[in-house]
Amino acid sequence: MIGLSLFDEPLWRFLVAALLHTLWQGALISLLLAFVLRKLPAGRHETRYLLTLAAQFSVLLAGLTTWGWLERPEAAVPVSPVRREAAIEKATPEIVTEPMAKPVQPASIIVESTWVPVLAIGWLAGVGLMLLRSAGSVLSAHRLARGSRVTEPSIVSLLDRLRGELRIRRPIRVVACETIAGPAVLGMIRPTLILPIALMTGLPPDAVRAILAHELAHIRRHDYAVNLLQMLIESLLYFNPTVWWLGRQVRIEREACCDALAVRLLGNPLAYSHALAEWAGMMSVPLGVAAWSGDGRPSTLLERIRRVLRPGERFGPQRISLASLFVLLAIGPILLALLWKGTQAAVVLAVQALTPAQRVEKIEQAQAIYGVGSGGKAVLKGTIRTSDGKALASGGTLFLLTSNGNSSSQGTAGDFRDTFSIESGTGSAWILADADDYAPRLVGPFKAEAGKTIEDIAIVLDPGFPYRVRVIDDRGKPIAGALVKGNLLSRGSWSSSRPGWTTDANGVATIAHAAARTYGFSISAHGFQIPDTNFRATPEPGGTASFSLQHAQETRGVVVDRDGRPVADATIRIMAEHQPDRGGRDNGTNGPIVGKTDAEGRFRIDTLSDGARYLLLVESKTKDSGFIPNVQPGQNDLRATVVPCPTLEGRVVGDLKALEHHHGVPILWSTQDVPTGFVAKGASGPETTRSNGRVAVDPSGGFKLENLVPGAMSIRSGNRVWKYTIPATTAPLIVDLNQALKGPADRRVALHVVSADGAVRSPGLIRIFYKNGDVDLDRKVELRDGRAGFDAPVGSQVSYELEALAGYWFASGNLTVKPGDDDQTVEIKAIPAGAIVGRVLNVDGAAIVENVSLNCKCVKPPAGLADQYLHVNNVSVDAGGRFFISPLPLGGTYVAVASRGHAPQAGDSILLDEVEPTKEVEIRLPRTTVATGRVLGPDGRPLRDAPVSLVLEDPLVGTSWGSPVLTDHDGRFRFDDLAADRNGYAAKLNFRKDFQPTKASLHPGGGPTEIQVERGRRLEGRVVEASTGRPIPGVEMYAMTRDPGIPGSYRRFDPESVTDDDGRFRFSNLPEQTVELNDGSGLDWKSPTSREAHPDQSPPIVIRAALPSWSQLKPSPPKE
Repeated sequence: MIGLSLFDEPLWRFLVAALLHTLWQGALISLLLAFVLRKLPAGRHETRYLLTLAAQFSVLLAGLTTWGWLERPEAAVPVSPVRREAAIEKATPEIVTEPMAKPVQPASIIVESTWVPVLAIGWLAGVGLMLLRSAGSVLSAHRLARGSRVTEPSIVSLLDRLRGELRIRRPIRVVACETIAGPAVLGMIRPTLILPIALMTGLPPDAVRAILAHELAHIRRHDYAVNLLQMLIESLLYFNPTVWWLGRQVRIEREACCDALAVRLLGNPLAYSHALAEWAGMMSVPLGVAAWSGDGRPSTLLERIRRVLRPGERFGPQRISLASLFVLLAIGPILLALLWKGTQAAVVLAVQALTPAQRVEKIEQAQAIYGVGSGGKAVLKGTIRTSDGKALASGGTLFLLTSNGNSSSQGTAGDFRDTFSIESGTGSAWILADADDYAPRLVGPFKAEAGKTIEDIAIVLDPGFPYRVRVIDDRGKPIAGALVKGNLLSRGSWSSSRPGWTTDANGVATIAHAAARTYGFSISAHGFQIPDTNFRATPEPGGTASFSLQHAQETRGVVVDRDGRPVADATIRIMAEHQPDRGGRDNGTNGPIVGKTDAEGRFRIDTLSDGARYLLLVESKTKDSGFIPNVQPGQNDLRATVVPCPTLEGRVVGDLKALEHHHGVPILWSTQDVPTGFVAKGASGPETTRSNGRVAVDPSGGFKLENLVPGAMSIRSGNRVWKYTIPATTAPLIVDLNQALKGPADRRVALHVVSADGAVRSPGLIRIFYKNGDVDLDRKVELRDGRAGFDAPVGSQVSYELEALAGYWFASGNLTVKPGDDDQTVEIKAIPAGAIVGRVLNVDGAAIVENVSLNCKCVKPPAGLADQYLHVNNVSVDAGGRFFISPLPLGGTYVAVASRGHAPQAGDSILLDEVEPTKEVEIRLPRTTVATGRVLGPDGRPLRDAPVSLVLEDPLVGTSWGSPVLTDHDGRFRFDDLAADRNGYAAKLNFRKDFQPTKASLHPGGGPTEIQVERGRRLEGRVVEASTGRPIPGVEMYAMTRDPGIPGSYRRFDPESVTDDDGRFRFSNLPEQTVELNDGSGLDWKSPTSREAHPDQSPPIVIRAALPSWSQLKPSPPKE
């Protein structure tokens, strides 16, 4: 009884009903086919064949469609619009997507449940027997194909000629058989033609040629494969007489097609008819699975001959035999259930798919609940008090962070005492209050919406607790006089107005009022390298954090004016730099100060990092300036010449409200492109953009530009640019806002976003990037009714990308603005898109938003979008832990990944489609723990200051964290906030000097990992220009070896630095095996021809190469 109960499920009731429906469906299809065949002349061979074949397949398709229809869920119930205000007030938002309804049972398909198990079991048994019968026929036929190959020259030659005439390229195997009377064809990829021995010996040559032509026609038409599919349908629907009748009709029409093809080949219908007649006398019952040449019945053979001789005559279908009318009704295999799945999905999609307008409405409802909005301003108001009730002696400073979608901003929001009122961008907002004698306090996030005011924000400051930061060198000795600056971290580093803390003689700096939150510390000290990244620590009462700095090489030089006189008290800044591990970085004119000149104009810098290259900006007290490019630590012959930098005044003509504003003050932006000669890869090129930054405009329209240098200068406001030349311009600068927005060299570009459904109507934003002269512009344009427009200079290259649009997605693209008087229209094709919404929860189920990063990965792109970047990074999480990710193209599978610290967690995989374009997911962050380890040198002693990076190797959430930690004096390191139950964490030591890079697995929550490094082997060389022999500085070399642990992968080794001014490079971290040298600068190597090299080889390698035309690298000038 338990077994029978399995067949009482709704699935079996619907299946049995669908099978019964095929009886009348097959009868109807057969009647229609019979009518059509009586009207078609015999000469329409292919048409008659395709119609009969389609009719037989249609019976199966009708059954599958019926099954899917009966299984369909109820149609989706439209959701009434939700007021945004009401949605936001919900404490626990409802899922926006619609639940799947339970299956319904229309009255027309009811099958008595008591009969369902009997019919289902009977059908399964019958199909099983039929499949066994078909399999037996196939195996029997293929056993015959094992006979001896036909080598008779006349047969082989005739077969080759016929193959050529029929254009059959597949090889055909011909075997002889004694047990069959008629020829047969087996196989699809490498077909086999089985010939009776009697056929080769008992028929005249013309008859043999006719029969072979007929059989080769079967091979050309792939009839064997079609016949197998027919057998499968006849096995599944064996109880249906019309299926058998249709199958017989298909085979008759198939023979007629092959007869016609053979007649066209032979050119003599009468001779072919005689061949059929002679053949009929020698035939017996053919093989069941072969693409046979008839069924052996006189009536069928006679009809074939009549069709050959009278192609214009009309022939009706064959009559249904009485035996086929009494085929017993039984039941069949689960194989049909697999075919049903696709049909059911198609039917459900047709029934439940939303209209474009419904899809957009659902996404907009989801955004009202989970999204953060965009555009406009909000106001945050509140009070600030102290926990001890004391008045603030000198007030404090507020900092504001806003995050909206993929963008965020932060900065000073002004000073405070007891109350505050801050203007904020829309999105999620945080406020940091920092005051003397109290710990900094971070509050938020707040949901800032355009035009709304959030009031009664209460910030309470408490004194915090003392916390010590200890700074030591790479030998474990304390560093006195080090400057320690610390900022609270939340979704990035906060700005701070505090001057920092200085270490005492014991190398200790005490933070008197620390907060129990994660800090990012920047530490600098004379004689020590500036760390690549900030140190991190979470203070605890009475705790101490220890950080280590590495000794730096001294770099010396002199600064003179245009007359060669020394310049005293000149300031040296790092304007741009290139670190080997992280590429280039531009600091602009506000880079860190690293030195000052003495009375003789000499300077000393002792904080540069080994292996890096720098662009130094030199500024005198009189605002003269100059540059020193391509500086490396340890150089002692640097020289800079400063030139006067004028100050210019200007005036804005027009309505100042049209300008950008910062804290209520109108502003302009000024930039200069200055040739510096800095050529390090990834940083600024020879034309370095020097930003003079924000320029305040007073109420009368006046402004002042200071510290300018000779060359081109641009002033920008929004997308409008005014250009000047320094020092040619000496008169006051005029910025005329009344000039036409569209300059004489501009053209209007009209973007038209279209979709196949023609329903792009919702408003959106498109982000535009282009270069206006020497100024890079980045702006957003509104999209309304699928259209957006902007002005851009003719000839400029414009890039565009989607910023926001409900219900649609399109790929980023580029365009060139062409000359013309009318608008240049660009059509952008959009496709339907959906959204993922959800919440991020802590391990205890509480909403969590601080220090959480959220990304969305596309794990299976929609069809046709495999080459598109469909990941979404830096998704905002609002005050309730909610997030909204859109637009995501429909048809793709996506995973939202939340991470805090070093603990990522993926949500469920989500397929978005027309039925469910919006889905909800909940991500619960994992429990966290720590991982520790110890690094030992080749001699087994602890290795200090070894850079240890954390990586997570996982196909879905794998990542790396770029900030390495340095081992302490005992070689120990520690990583906090790792997912407790996740495998794949590893410690990676990417040494560039003295030791080989290595990696080892970590054990979160377990014992420490011990890593013993190996001494690296050395390899030195030099890069010179092939044509001149002059050295090429700044080349990034690297070496590769095969990774023995991972087949097909390689390990990369970086040198100690890029090539120096003499073109020299040096590796000291290589393994004891042959390596392959390469460069990352695009050089065209002329010699040596082989790039293989061996560590410790002598003499050093000399690489002669040509620079590509696009390279910023230049050979060193010849020495005098």
